[in-house]
Amino acid sequence: MHLLVFVCLVIAATFTAFYTGRQWLLTFWGKPRSAAAEYATLMTHGANDAHLQTVPFHQRWLAVLNDDAAVDEHLRGKHPLVKFFTVYRDSFPMQLPLVILAFFALTAGFVGIHPEFPLFNLLTSENNFFKNFIKDTIIPAPETIDFSLIPVAFSFGAALVGLGAAWVVYGMQPIASRDDKDPVRRSVGDPAWSALQNRFGIDAFYLRALYVPFEWFGRRFTYEEVDKKTIDELLSGVADFATRVGETIKRFNYVVIDGVGDGIPRAVYQFGRWFRNLQTGRVQQYMLFTALALLAMGTLLVIQTL
Repeated sequence: MHLLVFVCLVIAATFTAFYTGRQWLLTFWGKPRSAAAEYATLMTHGANDAHLQTVPFHQRWLAVLNDDAAVDEHLRGKHPLVKFFTVYRDSFPMQLPLVILAFFALTAGFVGIHPEFPLFNLLTSENNFFKNFIKDTIIPAPETIDFSLIPVAFSFGAALVGLGAAWVVYGMQPIASRDDKDPVRRSVGDPAWSALQNRFGIDAFYLRALYVPFEWFGRRFTYEEVDKKTIDELLSGVADFATRVGETIKRFNYVVIDGVGDGIPRAVYQFGRWFRNLQTGRVQQYMLFTALALLAMGTLLVIQTL
């Protein structure tokens, strides 16, 4: 069983190297197969063409555009693409990230390799600062696997075989036009090519058997029935009930609490304003009020004695 897994991994690595080489060769090797590809590498394309070198870079790039108004606008220098293609294309800020990426693309894969690996001893696991930093946090500490040339040889062999096959198929005889058939398609035939393009129907099976039913279940049941019609409506009902209770409490506070609390001082204030009218400063009026008060008190006493 372990041998079968190893063989499958080697085959997968070989195909990975093959389609990686195919991708690189179709992208960067041979003559351009479309108008867009013709002007995709204008920094170096046409280096030997004296007439093409007399045309400014951004004008060569604009040749792929069909909108004359847009071309004129670019040529007048009003579009930011002109600044990009004429200023930034060869600038240090554009090239430095590519240099950094290229450095790590070449070296990062060797970080942490086995200490007995014959190349790049400075990048082996014994000098791996990340491993040395985290190894004390792992209990128990992982043991170093014994070095074996077999997986290394098969890995390099798979890479070389895959890249070599890609060079033989796509590098030695580049595809001249986008209308030409792919060499692999000519070799395996249209039915096998269609099967390869359709991933042997695995993606279609996954889409119809798994994705579509679960997407329908998630959309119609989980989202519409459970989320919108159940949870959202329940929360909306709770929110409406809380709003009504709040409005009732607000009305009670305004009528009762604020009415009583504000009504008492308001009544005292109104009584004070009314009582202030009795203080006229006239002695005759004060004697009249006193007489009326004594009459009222006397009448009350007489009524109580009866």
